[in-house]
Formats: sequence, C-alpha cells, structure tokens
Amino acid sequence: MANDFILEMSGINKAFAGTQALSEASFHVKRGETHCLVGANGAGKSTLMKILGGAYQRDSGEIKFDGDLFPEHYTTLRSREKGVAIIYQELSLVNTLSVAENIFLNQYDSRFVQWDKMQQEAKKLCDRFNIDIDVTVPVSQLSIGQKQLVEISKALSIGAKLIVMDEPSATLSEEEFEILIGIIDELKRQHITIVYISHRLDELFQIGDSITVLRDGRTVHSGPLSELTIDSLVRHMIGRSVETEQLIHTDIDETDSMIVFENAKSEKVGPINFDIKRGEVFGIYGLVGSGRTEVLRMLYGVDHMLEGRIVYQGEEYHPKSPGQAIKHGMGLVPEDRRKQGIVGIHPVWENATLASLDKMKKGAFLDLKFMKEEVEKYVESISIKTPSVNTIISNLSGGNQQKVVLAKWLIQDCELLLVDEPTQGIDVGAKDQIYHIINDMVGMGKTVIIVSSELDELRRICNRIAVMYEFEQVHIFDNMTATKDDIQHAALTGGVYND
Repeated sequence: MANDFILEMSGINKAFAGTQALSEASFHVKRGETHCLVGANGAGKSTLMKILGGAYQRDSGEIKFDGDLFPEHYTTLRSREKGVAIIYQELSLVNTLSVAENIFLNQYDSRFVQWDKMQQEAKKLCDRFNIDIDVTVPVSQLSIGQKQLVEISKALSIGAKLIVMDEPSATLSEEEFEILIGIIDELKRQHITIVYISHRLDELFQIGDSITVLRDGRTVHSGPLSELTIDSLVRHMIGRSVETEQLIHTDIDETDSMIVFENAKSEKVGPINFDIKRGEVFGIYGLVGSGRTEVLRMLYGVDHMLEGRIVYQGEEYHPKSPGQAIKHGMGLVPEDRRKQGIVGIHPVWENATLASLDKMKKGAFLDLKFMKEEVEKYVESISIKTPSVNTIISNLSGGNQQKVVLAKWLIQDCELLLVDEPTQGIDVGAKDQIYHIINDMVGMGKTVIIVSSELDELRRICNRIAVMYEFEQVHIFDNMTATKDDIQHAALTGGVYND
C-alpha cells in the first residue's frame, strides 16, 4: 500500500549563531492535499522550507520525500530533481525575458535552443493547468498575479510533485486571488501537493485541507483545518488570544489641522482634498492600483505635485524630495520594507538611526556608543525580537524588521508618520503590537496616515477612512458611523450609496 504521506520531516533541528531556529520540528504532508504552514514571525517556517529545498542543511533530523530518504546533506538542485519546487515571496523571474524563457530557465539545451518549440511547450503546459497567459510577452509586462502564475508554471515544468507557496497572496488583488484559488484546485485535481504559507488566516480556511503550526521553532499543532477556528488558530500560533477592540483616540481638536490637501494633483493621482487633524489616524483604502500609495508618494516628494496646494502645520508646503519631507518632520514606512525601508546588510542599530544621524553626533563625529544605547531603549520598549542591536537586520523576521523601521521614526521624533501597508506579511501577534505602537504615537500627539488593503485593519485604528478609485478620491468616511459595506461599495464602484 502506497504511503499516504508525500513528505515526512521528523525531529528537525537547526541553529544559527547560538539561536535555535528549529527544535525537534515535525512536518507531515499527505499526498495531493493543500497543507497550510503557519506561525508567528520567527517561528521557523522559512527555515524549515529552506531545509526542505536544500538551501539550508539541517543539524539533525530525518526527511522522507515520496518514500525516499533524503541524505543528510543535499543541494537545491537535488531537491528540485526529486520534485520539490519552492515559490518564494520575492519572485525569481527575469523581467527582460519572455514568459516561455522564464518557465524553462536553466533547462535550455546548451547546444541549440529551439525557440518555437519552447513556446509551444510552455503554452501546452499552461493549457494543461488552465493558466491563461501569453507565453511570448516579456515578464515585465505582467501584473503581480500573472507573475505568480509564471512561477507556478516554472515549478510544473520540472515535474514538481510538491509546490511550496510562500505568501503568494501578499500582493494580489481580490480578482487575482480568486484566480490563484482556481489554479490550486486544478493542481490538486492533477495530484500535485501544495504547501501554503500565509499570514492571512481567513484565506487558509478557503484553501487548506490540513494545517501545521510552528511556535518558537517547535511544532505545536498539526491536523485538519476543519477542527479549528481563527481564534483557536491564533492561540496555537502565539500562545494567547489577540485583542480585537478598536484603538481609536477620539479627543481630536477639529480646529487644529495638521495637513490640508487642496486639489493637490501629481502625474499619477488627484485631485486630493484632505483636511487631516493633529493627533488623528487617517486611513486611505482602495483596491490594488486605485492610487492609495501615490498619495503618500506625492506628499513625501517622490512624485512631484503639479497642481493645487498643501498646507502643513499652518504653512504652505511644496513637496520636492524625501529629504525635504524628513526635515519637515515627516517619516515614511514604505510598502516594500526590504527594498525601501531597510538596508539588509547592515545591523539593527544602523538601520534604526539612519534618519537621525544629526542627533547622534558628539562634536563632529557620530557617537556610536550613544547610538547603540538609544536603539537598545526602543528594542526593549517596542519589543523588537533580536539577539542584539548588532544583528544584521535581514536575519530578523518580517514583523521585527517592521518594528525597526518604526523605531527609526520614533528616534527621529517625526510629527507626521506615513505608513504604507503596515502589517503586510506579518503575523497576527506582531500586527497587534504594531497597532499599539501606532496608537501610542498618536497618544504622544503625533499624526499618522495609513494606506492599507486590509479594511479591518483600518477600521480598528483609524478615525476616518478615505476611499480611492482609479486614482481619484471618492469619499471620506467617519469610521465611527460608516459601515464596512459602505466603504467596500465605494472602493468597488467609485460611488457612495444614495449618491
């Protein structure tokens, strides 16, 4: 009788520089199922999958795949040859090559490439799995969702038996996510096993059959998803329940405007008319591509304002550059923290002090001892989980990297914080901590503008929520009186009920 399990990882241990990343972790996946792998940031999910894929070597433990025992040491190539494909959150595509060329990358005949045949094979592969995509176009012309489909096609081209999808929905629109669900269903019908990693817990119940939960490097739960609720899943992940009450400061002085947009317009977005009060958390919501981020880019001086005016703290403000915005007391937590928010090869203390170097001088020179001491205060006060401030920031989990970015602006003591997708790719426990950090900043008199694709997030922490549609402002809702349905309707249609 064939083994029901295509993958059996048992007693897996792995340590990095004195930090135990995995402790006797186990992960058993049945053939042909969608098995979800979850845990808080730093729980060991990525480490476990990198061991499976051959990028890391385990310290001890046993791995069986499709009935064969993996050797103690093996490469990523050996793992792929066995039928394991891993699609990481940061896609590994070459934008200048066509879809077909990307699908068969590293599989070309070294002597002679038959381009027509490659395109035919690529199309045949996509048709087999109902992937609707033109295999002749450059990848640079595709949406994020289409690029995900190319990565899936790459995995299928090597004859993958098991595909690991790491945060596949993090940057997808609702429409693209529905397409992804359809592709996963088709893969399962063709007996391909899926390991699905996501911090969006509600979607796990749409997609998954079984689930394994890691906490602090250990497997704390494994079983059918149908036996869990979101609340019980959260308790497994972080060892406690998470508060869901609103964190909204209501004592706002309606006469004290922090920043006012008057018909402000850039090449990409506008006209914008906001009157944001001091001490307010102001949300901006809309579908992917609605112009949410572009409002922040205009205010921060990345995109130039072409028309209208902005009044900031009572004075006319002409955004010209991020440097100018910082000098005026603004800070930005960008959507893509890895590329725009941190310097991955530098330690925590350097990243946290990048925006406040002038404050860190002793005479003409930087006071390194003072810099580290200052960062250590914030590591403690906002619970950044790191071995030390000297740790390279790329070795931290996503949630802790995001806290370092927030610490950068707390140290700078900015008056207006712009936050783009504050909890993207972050676990539910770290999300809760970040909401409280933002709430504490407002309690100190700061003003925060938050862009998010998660309406529930904005509903929890914002005083008002502006909706964008096709790069134009639709309406500003009072969060205390508007319904979720009101806001979603405006984001989907560009109109307001009873308009």
